Amino acid sequence: MAFFATRLRLEGDRVAGEARYLDGAGRVRDIAVAADGAVMLLTDEDNGALLRVSRE
Repeated sequence: MAFFATRLRLEGDRVAGEARYLDGAGRVRDIAVAADGAVMLLTDEDNGALLRVSRE
């Protein structure tokens, strides 16, 4: 089973686009945005990880 984070682009109340990120990173347990705008993801695996995603 593959897990990934999905970003949905909305137009009004409709989904107008979809992008998948971190395919195969594991089941994502929690997502938060850091003060600098980076996205923090916590995976829920035996060897889970805290992933930081940023533009830099």
